[in-house]
Amino acid sequence: MSSYLRGLLVLSLGGCGSVAGGSGSVDAAIDGTSSVDAAPDAAIDAPVVTPRCDVTRSFGAPTVVAGINGTLKDIQAVQADDLTLYLSTDRGGTTDIYRSTRASATAIWQTPTAVAPFATTALETSPYLTADGLTMLYAYAPVGTVNADIYLATRASTSVAFAAGTAVTAVNSTDDDGDVTVTADGGILFFASSRAGTGGYDLYQSIRGSSGYGAPTLVTAINTNVYDAHPRITGDGLRMYYSSMRTDGGALAGTDIWTASRASLAAPFGAPMRVAELSTASNESPTWISSDGCVMLLQTNRAGGMGDQDIWQAIKPL
Repeated sequence: MSSYLRGLLVLSLGGCGSVAGGSGSVDAAIDGTSSVDAAPDAAIDAPVVTPRCDVTRSFGAPTVVAGINGTLKDIQAVQADDLTLYLSTDRGGTTDIYRSTRASATAIWQTPTAVAPFATTALETSPYLTADGLTMLYAYAPVGTVNADIYLATRASTSVAFAAGTAVTAVNSTDDDGDVTVTADGGILFFASSRAGTGGYDLYQSIRGSSGYGAPTLVTAINTNVYDAHPRITGDGLRMYYSSMRTDGGALAGTDIWTASRASLAAPFGAPMRVAELSTASNESPTWISSDGCVMLLQTNRAGGMGDQDIWQAIKPL
């Protein structure tokens, strides 16, 4: 992966409650006795899920994520769940994938440690973990090569290490491919690539079929003739966040965070809008968005961090 793309990927607290109820009906038996039908009323018994944010509101001011950042480059963080986070970092001498854990959703993240087999002398970056924790998609470039390919690694359970990754050949090219993000059901894979498109880097998508992911196509509604990368999709596949160097929409210097939405998976994305509250004259790129769209992790070199680039967090309020 080029140094430029490498420089520039929680489900958190939620509440639900349920009220169990029943509708009583008297059964007039032949012998004159009666019985009460205690079958629950489905409408009353259904769980009530309390949203943890108002997705129509702006994100709050980003804050540094404590515990995981160092003095070198820390980028592309993704949360597997409330207690496990993966990120790319240069702290070991090469860009590798590290993991951090914590005891609860409100605790500080622990110092990240290298994850086998994603910490070698080669380049391993751009991690994305599926919801069940059993599949890792990432970008890999062997020692001595410039461009990365998208790889996939699996494991039998979350208590064991991942097996060695294999290339997702259907989506890779001879150019630089990475920045993977996938819808919650795994049906659509988005990524960034430097292959011939409309700009230096563009966003592509690949649809999963019965034999795996298919040939990628440009996300034409989003791409421009400049740098467009770091796609992050909400779980339902209806809202995309990404980074761009486009100059419209009040863009500032470097990369800003943009977003676009669509009405259905079959519809194209609408006109992108710059996420003003997350963008500054420094470089900002999204690295992870929670499935409900309430929490974003982003990487930035803005003032207030610890090193080259750091991981920050922004939350939408209720």
